[in-house]
Amino acid sequence: MSTVSTIMPSSTHQRVSKLLPLLGSDKDGEVVAAARAIERTLRPTGWDWHTLATSIRTNPARAQPEKEDHRWSGRHWRSTAEWCAQHGEYLNEWELGFVKSLVRSRYRQLTEKQPACLESIQQKILHQSKHSNGDASEAPF
Repeated sequence: MSTVSTIMPSSTHQRVSKLLPLLGSDKDGEVVAAARAIERTLRPTGWDWHTLATSIRTNPARAQPEKEDHRWSGRHWRSTAEWCAQHGEYLNEWELGFVKSLVRSRYRQLTEKQPACLESIQQKILHQSKHSNGDASEAPF
């Protein structure tokens, strides 16, 4: 393990924080590309994966506090968006366009308002399918 400081330079921190979520992609190539991009970002500062892990362990104050939004309960928003798009018959034109745009976006983080909108759409599908005996009961929970 390297003996460099465990305080990450701000520019490196910003770049790595944008790349880390990409490791959660369901596409293997995207995961590998993200991992390599993180390595390329860390290398000039003398950091490696071990230093990154040590930094997270020893500097928890640098971590962002968890939001109080627990709607997703460990699942990724993309699986909910894909599920909603598959049940488009319960949606109006705007809602269907919204979930399809989320599904099409590859490296996107949701904005502050989008999780609530996606949750509302999911609940609408569940409610409508329940009352019409549809097959949307298999929500991605």
